[in-house]
Formats: sequence, structure tokens, C-alpha cells
Amino acid sequence: MGSTFGVSVVFDPPEGRNSDFLKHIVVRVTYPQRDNRDAVEQWEMHPELGKKEYIGWKFEHEHELAPGTWIFEILQGVETLARQTFTVRVP
Repeated sequence: MGSTFGVSVVFDPPEGRNSDFLKHIVVRVTYPQRDNRDAVEQWEMHPELGKKEYIGWKFEHEHELAPGTWIFEILQGVETLARQTFTVRVP
């Protein structure tokens, strides 16, 4: 236990938009469960413009260690700003 994984991102406003685009940013993590259903956890984040942010997951409990595809998404409303998939393997 204690293993972590994730992504580092820098938030820069798209062409023609100011830093207000950083409002209402949500991180969503979709991951497999041992009962073959996917679970979803999400939280709001408040990133700073131009600053590197780390978005990740740390396995703190045995039941969290679920093999399969884990999906990290950064959302603003219905728009997906970034998406990264990981394959977790259990030794």
C-alpha cells in the first residue's frame, strides 16, 4: 500500500478566454471494482493559472487496489479538458 499514480498538468486559458475558465474545474476518476462494476469519484479543484498541479490517486487500503483501467478526467461543465487512462496490475 502507499503506491501513487497520476498526472501533472498546467492550466493555461484557451485562446480568447481569461482565467475565469478555471472556475468549476472537476476531476473525475473512474475505476474498476472487484464486483466488475465501475466506480466514480469526483471533486472540484481550484487550480492556479500557469502553475503545475498534480492530480493523482494513492492506494491507502487493500480494497482500493482494483486491477483494470483507471480513467482520470479534468472537466469543466460538460467539456472534457484532459483525459488520461492507466492500467493497474496487481502483482
